[in-house]
Amino acid sequence: MQRISRQALQEDLYQLTRLLSESHPDPYTAGGGSLAFHRRVNTLLSSIPADGLTQTQFLCHIRPLVASLGDGNTCLFTPEEECEARTRRHPWLTWSVIEQDLYLARVYQPEQEVLLGARLLALNSLPLPTLLTRMGKIQGYDNIYQNLVHLTLALKDPLLLSTLLHQDEPPNTIEVTLTLRNGDQQTIQIPLLEERPGIPLEPDSTFILPPLNSARMCRAFLDAGHQVAYVRADSLLRYRESFEQFHAQGYIGHMEQPLEEAQRYPPLDTNPPGKLEERIALVPAATDLLRDLFSAMRLAHTSILIIDLRFCPSGNSFFATILSYFLYGIDAMLASAWDESYQIKRYSTLYFENYIKDTPEEHSEALRNGGYDYTDEASWLQRQESGFTPRVRLQTLADLRQQVKTSPTFASEFQKRAYEASWTPKVYVLISAQTYSAGFDTAVTLQRHGACVIGTPSAQSGNCFIDALSFTLQYSRLKGHIAFKRRILFPNNEEQGNILKADHELTYDYLATHSYDPHAAIRLALDLAGLA
Repeated sequence: MQRISRQALQEDLYQLTRLLSESHPDPYTAGGGSLAFHRRVNTLLSSIPADGLTQTQFLCHIRPLVASLGDGNTCLFTPEEECEARTRRHPWLTWSVIEQDLYLARVYQPEQEVLLGARLLALNSLPLPTLLTRMGKIQGYDNIYQNLVHLTLALKDPLLLSTLLHQDEPPNTIEVTLTLRNGDQQTIQIPLLEERPGIPLEPDSTFILPPLNSARMCRAFLDAGHQVAYVRADSLLRYRESFEQFHAQGYIGHMEQPLEEAQRYPPLDTNPPGKLEERIALVPAATDLLRDLFSAMRLAHTSILIIDLRFCPSGNSFFATILSYFLYGIDAMLASAWDESYQIKRYSTLYFENYIKDTPEEHSEALRNGGYDYTDEASWLQRQESGFTPRVRLQTLADLRQQVKTSPTFASEFQKRAYEASWTPKVYVLISAQTYSAGFDTAVTLQRHGACVIGTPSAQSGNCFIDALSFTLQYSRLKGHIAFKRRILFPNNEEQGNILKADHELTYDYLATHSYDPHAAIRLALDLAGLA
């Protein structure tokens, strides 16, 4: 791979330093302050070799600086070319998070099937705590569960794996030490292979779930009597209302690829439209899916609704608003929203490059104070003093209506109010460590309305940095994201702000008792509902 000159890489590092310090709400605190941050920069500048580095080497060189922010939403990406080259050879094992461990959830060779459910003890003689410490220096994280999730990804990514093991190149074989179901230990050798050695093997499930649509959503009833309804969202980035909002806000940075994926299966009798609005109109809508489900639930007097967010890592939190409308209605939404949280946004040159419909002139006062906008925090403090007065209610309603207007699909339903709080059964929300971003926000919103949350705590923290700005370094062409908001979802509960506790956590013992069923969380919900 071609080497990039030392001078060019130093310029990229200066650019990265400037972007982090000017765009991130707090680039210094987690890493020990501004002196410590810029000392790291100085060390990285001076340690670039005279003959430069390759793109991949430079990525590994500067990742610890970005990780020092302690922010799971601010990161550097592995270059696509590197992904294509290295994905040909990697370990064929899939890990999942349970409690604060990793367990083997999927294997690819029949002789390994007896190892399903075994917990990771060590890798190449490095115990799990050491692996987690090293992982945290490669990528920032919000809480222990996010660090565990990052580790599961590193264990199947050759570049991250070699960085984790402090090796220049991915190994040919890794040594994995496991704690088996009966408590015994076993060490196995796993080769890094280009081709999958066999079909994916995982424990059988007692549940047959419906297929996902192109928006990565589905709905169904899990029983013949229609007493247990089920909604699953594996993404909150690909539903129509999300694209409508991004388009209205002028945020085009993330739209093209998800839009293509959401339109992968267009109707056979249609030609791909040229206009963006027409392309968005072809994407499946959450409003339509939920309207159909709630109509059927109301007719059947359904008693249980399971909302499955276990595999929902990102997206647009507007789904929580849509779902709350159908479940609880506008008055309940207003009463919940007025007191729940606030955000501190930071405007910067990078922000305006990403949000092209926003302008510096509209935020001149904040820009004079480092770009920080404390308007939302000030409003939250004022609400704490005044309470939920009629004036506050009217303002909250006006804000909600303004938000709804950005999605014509949902705005039409919202205006009619035909399905507002149309049916409200007992709600169980399934989460996992992979429930993140908009999936996490939806779980929190439903929990505040009284839903029962079940599963493994989320890798997302409620009090964290959110909403990413895209950037590209000039010479190395490395790409990444920088969060630009500080979100305080639990202002008066720092512990819950760090880790969202499930009302009923899915334990390893429960999982083992049910033969490591991939959908054991559904079984737990039915147990709690008395329907198992």
